[in-house]
Amino acid sequence: MKSPIHKSLEDIQSVISGLSGAVAGWPTPKGPTRIDVVREALVDVNLPVEFAPDLSPALAFSRATADYKREGRKVEKVNRVGDLQSFQVTWVANDGKELKHTKQCIVFLNCINGELTGDNSAVVDDIKGRMDTENLYRNGQDITRIIQKVCKGNADFFEIVDGKGVAYFVPVEHVPLLLRLQTFIEKCSGRLSLFPVPKDDAISKQSVTAAVNNGLTVLLDNLEVAAKAIEEAAIETEGRKTRKSTLESRIKEWEEAKFKINAYHEYLGGCRGRLSARAAEIGERFSTLLNNWEEE
Repeated sequence: MKSPIHKSLEDIQSVISGLSGAVAGWPTPKGPTRIDVVREALVDVNLPVEFAPDLSPALAFSRATADYKREGRKVEKVNRVGDLQSFQVTWVANDGKELKHTKQCIVFLNCINGELTGDNSAVVDDIKGRMDTENLYRNGQDITRIIQKVCKGNADFFEIVDGKGVAYFVPVEHVPLLLRLQTFIEKCSGRLSLFPVPKDDAISKQSVTAAVNNGLTVLLDNLEVAAKAIEEAAIETEGRKTRKSTLESRIKEWEEAKFKINAYHEYLGGCRGRLSARAAEIGERFSTLLNNWEEE
């Protein structure tokens, strides 16, 4: 018999010892949410407001001018000098025979402090107003990115649907964080659905093994690609083109992957041996790269 989808993790706290974890999914919240509401929601669940920073000037500008296309205008990058990125705003008219482009103005965005200047004050003021509005709200994708940032380094969410991220298997040890995220999402007008995964159910166990194995395999795939890129860069340049800090960062990622393979051995079953052997092989490649670096 299938376990019901639980609206709240409070429903499964009493039986958490009998779970492998939970499958979690959250549809992208509809409509924008005010940034003050987002930050208040983070505080309410004891998460730092730094997870919801101000929009970068470039992103605020991009969102502010997104509607220009529907208004018959396009905004294109021209040049960047230092912190200043210039854009050309162009009217596009279709007379049924051809498209006619008429330059409206050039605007300059300071990509550090967000200051906007240009040769048409009306357009500059219009974009500034739209940027101010964009800074007041966060869309559904922003909320999802906040969740991903919270989870990074704090929990492991293994994708159930490869590449789409619409549902995740979450090991039981990270269930308490899920409860906090559920409250956060609900305060942002979204919802998080949960499906508890019994520990002793054979079908569930098989699905869990597949999800965790796939997630760790992707980690190793990425590390293998990184190792190959560093090796090829050294050969092509007859030296060490890659910075040591980059190499050390990849080694740290490898150490984390190796730790996860050991930590989740109960979920992996017979897949653990293959993953461990592959991790060891990648580790040897990184070790060789580091030794070569230090010998030069």
